[in-house]
Amino acid sequence: MAKDQNSTVPVSAKRPESELKTFRDALQSIRENAKAKGTDKLTMREIDAEIAAVRHAEKTKRKQIVRVNERSRHRG
Repeated sequence: MAKDQNSTVPVSAKRPESELKTFRDALQSIRENAKAKGTDKLTMREIDAEIAAVRHAEKTKRKQIVRVNERSRHRG
Protein backbone atom coordinates (compact mmCIF):
# COMPACT_ATOMS: atom_id res chain seq x y z
CA MET A 1 0.00 0.00 0.00
CA ALA A 2 1.51 3.34 -1.05
CA LYS A 3 0.92 6.74 0.47
CA ASP A 4 0.10 9.80 -1.58
CA GLN A 5 2.83 12.42 -1.01
CA ASN A 6 0.28 15.06 0.01
CA SER A 7 -1.84 12.81 2.19
CA THR A 8 -1.62 10.72 5.33
CA VAL A 9 -4.36 8.41 4.06
CA PRO A 10 -2.99 5.23 2.47
CA VAL A 11 -3.78 4.88 -1.22
CA SER A 12 -4.04 1.54 -2.99
CA ALA A 13 -3.57 1.57 -6.75
CA LYS A 14 -4.88 -2.00 -7.10
CA ARG A 15 -8.16 -1.79 -5.16
CA PRO A 16 -9.33 1.76 -4.50
CA GLU A 17 -12.86 0.52 -3.74
CA SER A 18 -11.56 -1.50 -0.77
CA GLU A 19 -9.71 1.58 0.50
CA LEU A 20 -12.91 3.59 0.16
CA LYS A 21 -14.84 0.95 2.13
CA THR A 22 -12.18 1.02 4.85
CA PHE A 23 -12.50 4.81 5.02
CA ARG A 24 -16.30 4.64 5.16
CA ASP A 25 -16.15 2.05 7.95
CA ALA A 26 -13.72 4.21 9.93
CA LEU A 27 -15.90 7.27 9.46
CA GLN A 28 -18.98 5.34 10.60
CA SER A 29 -17.11 4.22 13.70
CA ILE A 30 -16.11 7.82 14.47
CA ARG A 31 -19.72 8.93 14.07
CA GLU A 32 -20.99 6.18 16.37
CA ASN A 33 -18.41 7.02 19.03
CA ALA A 34 -19.29 10.71 18.83
CA LYS A 35 -22.97 9.95 19.20
CA ALA A 36 -22.33 7.67 22.19
CA LYS A 37 -20.27 10.40 23.89
CA GLY A 38 -22.67 13.18 22.94
CA THR A 39 -19.98 15.06 21.03
CA ASP A 40 -21.95 14.82 17.80
CA LYS A 41 -24.02 17.79 18.98
CA LEU A 42 -21.11 20.20 19.61
CA THR A 43 -21.27 23.53 17.81
CA MET A 44 -18.25 24.96 15.99
CA ARG A 45 -17.90 27.50 18.80
CA GLU A 46 -17.73 24.67 21.37
CA ILE A 47 -15.24 22.73 19.26
CA ASP A 48 -13.06 25.84 18.86
CA ALA A 49 -13.20 26.42 22.63
CA GLU A 50 -12.09 22.84 23.31
CA ILE A 51 -9.20 23.18 20.86
CA ALA A 52 -8.14 26.50 22.45
CA ALA A 53 -8.26 24.96 25.93
CA VAL A 54 -6.06 22.03 24.92
CA ARG A 55 -3.58 24.31 23.16
CA HIS A 56 -3.42 26.55 26.21
CA ALA A 57 -2.85 23.57 28.51
CA GLU A 58 -0.08 22.23 26.25
CA LYS A 59 1.58 25.64 26.09
CA THR A 60 1.48 25.95 29.89
CA LYS A 61 2.88 22.44 30.27
CA ARG A 62 5.77 23.20 27.89
CA LYS A 63 6.60 26.38 29.81
CA GLN A 64 6.70 24.45 33.08
CA ILE A 65 9.03 21.83 31.57
CA VAL A 66 11.35 24.55 30.27
CA ARG A 67 11.47 26.20 33.71
CA VAL A 68 12.33 22.89 35.39
CA ASN A 69 15.05 22.20 32.82
CA GLU A 70 16.51 25.68 33.26
CA ARG A 71 16.64 25.25 37.04
CA SER A 72 18.35 21.88 36.63
CA ARG A 73 21.06 23.38 34.39
CA HIS A 74 21.78 26.20 36.80
CA ARG A 75 22.20 23.84 39.76
CA GLY A 76 24.62 21.47 38.07
